[in-house]
Amino acid sequence: MSFLIGNFMLKSKLQKTFLKAQNTYTSAAIIQEKMQNTLLEILMKHKQKIHFQNILELGCGNGSFSKKICNLLTFEHFLALDIVDFSKEFVGEKIQFLQFDMENIKMIKNFYQNLPFDFIASNAALQWCNQNILLPKLSSLACKNAYLLLGIFGTKNLFEIKKFLGVGLEYLDIHQYYDILKKDWDILECFSTLETLHFHTPIEVFRHLKNTGVNVYGDSFILTKKRLLAYQEYFNNQLTYEPIYLLAQKR
Repeated sequence: MSFLIGNFMLKSKLQKTFLKAQNTYTSAAIIQEKMQNTLLEILMKHKQKIHFQNILELGCGNGSFSKKICNLLTFEHFLALDIVDFSKEFVGEKIQFLQFDMENIKMIKNFYQNLPFDFIASNAALQWCNQNILLPKLSSLACKNAYLLLGIFGTKNLFEIKKFLGVGLEYLDIHQYYDILKKDWDILECFSTLETLHFHTPIEVFRHLKNTGVNVYGDSFILTKKRLLAYQEYFNNQLTYEPIYLLAQKR
């Protein structure tokens, strides 16, 4: 039977695993980078004017998406938040980085006096928080006609790991995102894709997860030769991602 990792324990592990993966993340996060590029293509398709007053990025990580946004758009202020201290990645950038829990909306409001934001973005990060609680609160940070650009993961994401280890995150499907956001946002675009990565050996699958920081899935699981061979037999050394791309505009 699968179980969900407790929120407090999860965040504590995240700080450790993503710091350890900071030198390997960029080369290993193939799907996450593809999501970044797709998100920006979607934004440009719907918005011709590329200037924003205040930009907020939630779960910015090492800043790879932040810098792409910075190179594509013009803005007055850009605030990037992450629970892990990636401040050294933002030295010399036009972006203000803060080590902050993105779920603490009240603290964001208290700290950042340039509210509201007219562009809120996040890629491959919201799965680490309680989206049912966080997403409805985002409208309080946004001005009228603000854009919300999200790269998130659907319910099929990493299903092999959940079946194999019995652990996983609480992913949402497209219909749930519509239901959560419909009160304050118009969904301009929302769709998902399935991306399958193929590895030569089962150990490469788990090395990939470790190199992208996603090795919070149970320290108690020892990857014995027997277990690795079982993964190869059942899943053919494959790993599935389900990116969801969402662009919304506040009413």
